[in-house]
Amino acid sequence: MASGVKIADTALRIPCTKDTFIRTWFNLLRPVHKLTQKEMEVAVCFVQHWYKLRNTVTDDKQLNQLLFSAQEKAEICNELGLSPQHMRKIMVKLRQHMIIVNGKLNYRYIPAYKEGTPYRLMFIIDDAEATRTNH
Repeated sequence: MASGVKIADTALRIPCTKDTFIRTWFNLLRPVHKLTQKEMEVAVCFVQHWYKLRNTVTDDKQLNQLLFSAQEKAEICNELGLSPQHMRKIMVKLRQHMIIVNGKLNYRYIPAYKEGTPYRLMFIIDDAEATRTNH
């Protein structure tokens, strides 16, 4: 009989670059956020813009006001080739999926990434059906 693998022995390396890290992050979290591909692209773009803005804006409230300003949204629309109507629909979905909460990005979806340093993330894969029947 095979013995179980120790947690410290089970690491999967996921190669990415600083330019693809956020997209890779959102792809890994797809079972959690359940966004469509287009919704995910918008979320990735918002997080990328958040990282750029935080270098110059230190106040959290100002950062989020700037991030969700009409100018930033228009820039994201242009980057992704979205119409303003489509962007509005996606913004509603991002709120429904808790990517945006109370006018701010949900920090759960912003990794504390430092360029050149491996980012470690632990998954706990839970058998929801077994959990329901055991309680």
